[in-house]
Amino acid sequence: STNSQTRIRLLNAAGAVFAQHGYQGATVRRICSRAHANVSAVAYYFVSKEALYEQAIRYSGRYAAERFPLEDLSDLASKDPEAALARFVETLLRRLLDRGRPAWHGRLMARELAEPTKAFPVVVEEVARPMLDVLSNIVSHLCNTPPDSGRTWLCAASIFGQCTFHRNARSLTAALRPKSPGDNIEALTRHITQFSLHGLRHLDSERNQ
Repeated sequence: STNSQTRIRLLNAAGAVFAQHGYQGATVRRICSRAHANVSAVAYYFVSKEALYEQAIRYSGRYAAERFPLEDLSDLASKDPEAALARFVETLLRRLLDRGRPAWHGRLMARELAEPTKAFPVVVEEVARPMLDVLSNIVSHLCNTPPDSGRTWLCAASIFGQCTFHRNARSLTAALRPKSPGDNIEALTRHITQFSLHGLRHLDSERNQ
């Protein structure tokens, strides 16, 4: 419908403006102008600039989750945790390195992580926690540690960090190592999975000595 099209146009325009200017620097007028919408459209569809910002964050998170679903890996984690880890790493990399995704998605998330606003709980609860819960469950099966233990958290954070590096340092990697795997998801998935499994096994054998 025309209503939903206008709403999506506003979300995309808002995401791009917020990503470029930050929450404080973005104006409703600039957002509506970019969306080719009446200046009262934000109030009509979203009530306020603050609510629109929160919806733009949510929209970005959902876009990635729907495009590259991280299906419930709990069954696979209990049967074959190594395969579950590889599936998780591949899915996360596809989300992070998706060339078809509007550029503002990654920029807006990066800005929100660097300068949290009132919408930060949305990033924590709806974007980050579901992914880390899945990963912690996989690590828990690989290391025989409780999913909520400090050791599991540090291991999960290390794996997550290896994946996000290739998104956050994309331009730096291209400059330093032009022939690096870059966006080769299969090569990166193989390396991160193998590297992580070796590290987890080593930690486990150290603990059992």
